[in-house]
Amino acid sequence: MPTAPFRTVSDFHGYWLKRLERAYKDAEAYEDLQQLQNSSVAHASTPVLSRASGGLAPRNILVKDDRIVVVVDCETFGWYPELWEMMAVRNELMSKRLLEAQRDVFGHITWGSEVDVYLRVCRCALY
Repeated sequence: MPTAPFRTVSDFHGYWLKRLERAYKDAEAYEDLQQLQNSSVAHASTPVLSRASGGLAPRNILVKDDRIVVVVDCETFGWYPELWEMMAVRNELMSKRLLEAQRDVFGHITWGSEVDVYLRVCRCALY
């Protein structure tokens, strides 16, 4: 786990590159992440990070009387790129009903290549 907050998205990409380097250096996800790192260096002075639970999933959301009461299980809470929370939700196995509820809450979500890269990274990362 990181020992300090990420100052920029570039720092965030760098963390994942270092973490995956030994076991996955030849993997496609690693190469894609390197490209994200290289492109984010150009914008390194512009932090695009937001607070996120890091593990937003239906099982972590307590609801009472059709209202969200609390989000639990925040051991991965931190500062992440803006896409991270939505990606965490999407990475969960969700029923059609939950996907519809997600669309109702967040609107139509257009997934970019950055989300695809991180989904592959998360699936191959050593935890």
